[in-house]
Amino acid sequence: MQPHIQDFTIRYAHKLKKLTEPLKIHFNIHSFWYFTISSQGEFGYVGNNPHLGEYYFSQELYKDNPFFKKPGIYDPGVFYSRAIQDESYQHCLDLTSKHCNVDHNIILVEKKGADYQGFGFAASSHSPMYQLYLNYLPFLKKYIRYFEIEAVDILSELELGKVNISHLIGSGFYQKSNCLDVVIPPKKLQSFYQEILALPVTLPVLTKREKECLKLSLRGLQAAQIGELLSISPRTVECYLDSIKLKFHCHTKYELLSKIFHLNDLHGSLDFLF
Repeated sequence: MQPHIQDFTIRYAHKLKKLTEPLKIHFNIHSFWYFTISSQGEFGYVGNNPHLGEYYFSQELYKDNPFFKKPGIYDPGVFYSRAIQDESYQHCLDLTSKHCNVDHNIILVEKKGADYQGFGFAASSHSPMYQLYLNYLPFLKKYIRYFEIEAVDILSELELGKVNISHLIGSGFYQKSNCLDVVIPPKKLQSFYQEILALPVTLPVLTKREKECLKLSLRGLQAAQIGELLSISPRTVECYLDSIKLKFHCHTKYELLSKIFHLNDLHGSLDFLF
């Protein structure tokens, strides 16, 4: 695995550090990594912390990682590492905490075709992060989409440079680990999701100008930029945004954005709002 770390994590260290700088500045998240794995064991890994990557794979800690298993053995989802009931995995976390000052990981695993891809976020050993993860998860998901776009050249090359991790792990690659079991069966979750989507959702009615201001705000534009595009003053833009917050029963812009992101996750798009 060391040549793989050299080819990607170390080779692209400068670009990865720059791409993940917003996580460090705004959320105190120092380490970020991405992995992809197929049912045949074709595996790719890249991260912004070369020391962590080199130590983790040189010590063969990946062999006790329940996420580096055949896709389908566990369900995709969001996992807080210190809550996973697996003695071997927790020992690995203790080692990376001691030797790399990396701990309190959250792993977001998604299904991509027949493969799985995972995104890891971690802080220092002395910075418990579970409250941050719970409250700002929509923003971390937005960061993942940003990373996929900005690092597309790295990820494309990673696809061509995968290694077969099943040969390295052996029979353990195919062994189910109960520590990642989903408590609620997927069919039951699907039934719940369909039921709540069938319920009528009362949404506030926005004026044309409010919709324009909200749409531009969701793109990350500030009041002055929005005002320039719409030929109105920044103060007028703020008034429209304040009106939108009132209609959505939100006190802050963060509350409003969180609610909008939630609606997007629920419906798959925001077309119904605009």
